[in-house]
Amino acid sequence: MELSERLKTIRQQRHLTQATVAEQLNVSRKTVSSWETGRSTANLDDLRSLATLYDVSLATLLGEETPSTATTPSPYRSRLIRYKRWGYFSKYAYFCNVLLTMIALILLVLPFHLQHLLLVPLLALTLVVIILCEQRWQTITTNRPLVWKLMLVTPLLFLILFGTGYLLNGYVYHSLAFMHQSANWIGLLLLAVTTTSGALMTIIFPLKRLTVKQHPSV
Repeated sequence: MELSERLKTIRQQRHLTQATVAEQLNVSRKTVSSWETGRSTANLDDLRSLATLYDVSLATLLGEETPSTATTPSPYRSRLIRYKRWGYFSKYAYFCNVLLTMIALILLVLPFHLQHLLLVPLLALTLVVIILCEQRWQTITTNRPLVWKLMLVTPLLFLILFGTGYLLNGYVYHSLAFMHQSANWIGLLLLAVTTTSGALMTIIFPLKRLTVKQHPSV
């Protein structure tokens, strides 16, 4: 049996659609279809991801060994495999990141209170989950023009956010506590840093997934 036929057979045994497989691997459905029709061949990283998704060994997927347990699993097990994919964690963490970033932007233009810092660990947690669970960051890190733009935009965005909060608290709200307590300055600095990171991630994450779908072999 050819590799393309084997990919299609095992996918159907797992009760998965091409669209579902494409979503889990961050590629287009057309790419999955081309693998199963033989028009193109999946690279080694994609084959490993497919083997994990289908709950078979890579050797079984390549036809190098006889699948001893390649029987059709229960629909419940198939759903369990899908929900364990790391892509779900990073996607929902991204939605939380967008929400928390919007809240942080609002807090930056309000009179600063140390209680605002409660948002910092939550926003940092969503960023960590996205970075650890999302795959193929090389589509961003190897894009040198984009990296240079991010290096220029990041400090500029931070200065705008921190400067806005500082000017509002010091000269608009006339907060004496803010002006005379270094803890407030440091707190505003932390909030501006995490807000900057969250704002950049709201742009980078969808851009990264779009790049992967356009260049599935990356």
